[in-house]
Amino acid sequence: MGFPRPPPTARARSRALSDRTNRAVGSPTGQDLGRSNSRPTTIIQRSHPAPRMRRRATASAGPRDFRRLPMPLQDFVTTTPRTLPVLILADVSGSMAHESKIETLNRSIGEMIRSFTELHEATYAITVAVITFGGAARIHQPFTPAGSLDWRDMPAEGPTPLGQALHLARELLEDRAQVPGRSAKPVLVLASDGRPTDDWHDAMEQLLAAPRARKATRFAVAIGNDVDEEAMDVLERFASAGAEGVVRAENAHRIVTFFDWLTMSVSQQATGGQADFRPPPLADRSADIIID
Repeated sequence: MGFPRPPPTARARSRALSDRTNRAVGSPTGQDLGRSNSRPTTIIQRSHPAPRMRRRATASAGPRDFRRLPMPLQDFVTTTPRTLPVLILADVSGSMAHESKIETLNRSIGEMIRSFTELHEATYAITVAVITFGGAARIHQPFTPAGSLDWRDMPAEGPTPLGQALHLARELLEDRAQVPGRSAKPVLVLASDGRPTDDWHDAMEQLLAAPRARKATRFAVAIGNDVDEEAMDVLERFASAGAEGVVRAENAHRIVTFFDWLTMSVSQQATGGQADFRPPPLADRSADIIID
């Protein structure tokens, strides 16, 4: 009678399990050990779940996205300077072809525009528009920044349809695409050498009642020696200061001098200074313009 067999230790049990496993998978170790009466052990290989991939969060477009920008959004926003509109209503009727009136007017407006382009560090961007009336009223030049304007001389022909020109001026001034809402007060100049040939009264009242024209600084220039009293009444009605706002330019020199004074005043305002738009000092409405 033999002694009872002691229970296998944990180490022996582990080794026996390993031997049976090797024989089940056909390893050389299993072949060396030979067959065993023990039942083969079936190895169940559990497949581990694939690592869960994190989806990168895609931010939806919205106000929050701007906070993730490396620089504040406002650093990329450019501001457009306010405009200072200058509108010239030019009489180009047939009578302006005499005594070099149209040539002098063309040269004076062209020099004014060139002077505006030479301004540096201006607070306002000067824009210039020209409406002509001779035969018919036309927009010769819509409001354009002075630096981008390619001036074209105006020809002189036909009668003097001032009423049509005043209608065009009102429409142009009230057009927000031409004169933005943040613009400075416009500067208007009416230059003519005679009485209108159409009905101008209603057009004048409508223009002066329009918000922007009413607030505008308005001057008038009487060109030549043929401006009679009726023509002067029209110019005085247009000017902001009445008779004191009408410049009597009896010769070409006075046309040039007026536009020199106008250029200086507009440039002063555009560069942030206090523009002096008081009517040019006149002696009996026929003396040369005095520039302070």
